[in-house]
Amino acid sequence: MTDTVAPSVRVHRVRVTPRRLVEKPVDLTGDGIGAESVEPSDRVVLVEEPVDLSGPATRTVEQRPLVEEPVDLGPSSDDAAASSDAVPAAETEQSAPSAVRPGRIRRARALDGLRGVAVLSVVIYHLFGNAMRGGYLGVDIFFVLSGFLITSLLVREYGATGRVSLGGFWTRRARRILPAAVTVLVTATAVAGLIGGDVAVKLKEQFVGSLFFVNNWVQIAQSQSYFADTTPRPFMHYWSLAIEEQFYVVWPLVFLGVMLLARRRPVRGRMLVAAVVATVIGAASAAAMVLLYRPDVDPSRVYFGSDTHVFGLLAGVVLALVITTPAADAADSWPRRIGARTAAVLGGRRWHRSPSSG
Repeated sequence: MTDTVAPSVRVHRVRVTPRRLVEKPVDLTGDGIGAESVEPSDRVVLVEEPVDLSGPATRTVEQRPLVEEPVDLGPSSDDAAASSDAVPAAETEQSAPSAVRPGRIRRARALDGLRGVAVLSVVIYHLFGNAMRGGYLGVDIFFVLSGFLITSLLVREYGATGRVSLGGFWTRRARRILPAAVTVLVTATAVAGLIGGDVAVKLKEQFVGSLFFVNNWVQIAQSQSYFADTTPRPFMHYWSLAIEEQFYVVWPLVFLGVMLLARRRPVRGRMLVAAVVATVIGAASAAAMVLLYRPDVDPSRVYFGSDTHVFGLLAGVVLALVITTPAADAADSWPRRIGARTAAVLGGRRWHRSPSSG
């Protein structure tokens, strides 16, 4: 039989004396009374002594004034030579484009400027036709830019996620276009209603057609002329916005359809297949404009038609599919490969295609 003995616990009360380590000079020469003989040394000796912590601690701080003195910071000849050698490397680093987020595109201010020139040319054409007879071609420039930017966004999103959120894409387009478009539409309708007369002719049809972005087909159905000097219609210029919005609805579906059919190919191969498809459709649109055009008939039908005027948008689509990289880790959405001489002309900028972009 084994007895179990419970361990006993003994409580001790211990008095703790707070101590601190202080640094103080100590005579290490051995001459002091009661001191042991110690060899002189440069070491710091730590002495432990009791400290009274019951009162507030005091500390003496030596205050020294700050004095400003002139200092020569000019580089020496060696430093100047070293810094001059480092300038090309620094310029090379600064010239590289900042990395863009996956699924996004780089802001190109040159394209913004070109878009402004296109809009201005159209305005000058309508106000001073004789000053710029070809100003209406600014609409086609605008179409090319829109097709390029929209498709670049689709390529980048598909490359980063393997899919395209149609709901997100259409929502972003609506947020960008609808507020201004609807505000102008409502305001112009109210003003035209108050003025009355020829300006308000078929105002209801114009309003509904512009609101649902089918203004171009409404004007075709009403046999309206874009080039004739007739009474101005307040919403005639919504025809180009209507074509763009129709493109925004249809093209993402075509793009995803091509990605699905060519899914066995690498991502870059799928983009090239989509570029071929867009080229064929664009060529068919341009051919339709040529075949439907009649020199003795007002050309507004072929000018207003989505089927005959979509080739400008598709030209931008093809360009985007060819030069936009789908690689999620790419430093630039539109990487470029240029020669050394061209890089020198452009100020030393030389960017290369991301190795994972293919």
